[in-house]
Amino acid sequence: EVVQSRAEELKESQWSAAVAQAVWAPQRWLPVGRRLVEPGGAVYVLAAAPVDRGWLAGSAVVEQEIELVRPFDCARRFATRIRTPAES
Repeated sequence: EVVQSRAEELKESQWSAAVAQAVWAPQRWLPVGRRLVEPGGAVYVLAAAPVDRGWLAGSAVVEQEIELVRPFDCARRFATRIRTPAES
């Protein structure tokens, strides 16, 4: 299910993944995304620079980071999947 909504309007810990594009800086989006996803869920960051690993809280890990180059202006962009810790 894809839901387009404001983060504060969504229930916490109920989504398998959360993504935001050009809403907040990654370091501000990560805590919001982590609250939205269920344990073991994924938070996606779309940004102009790689995710700084120092922004990761707890045992969240970068699972995948892809560098993209926009064809019309050759600007570098990064898509990063961060996995939140699963419940023990």
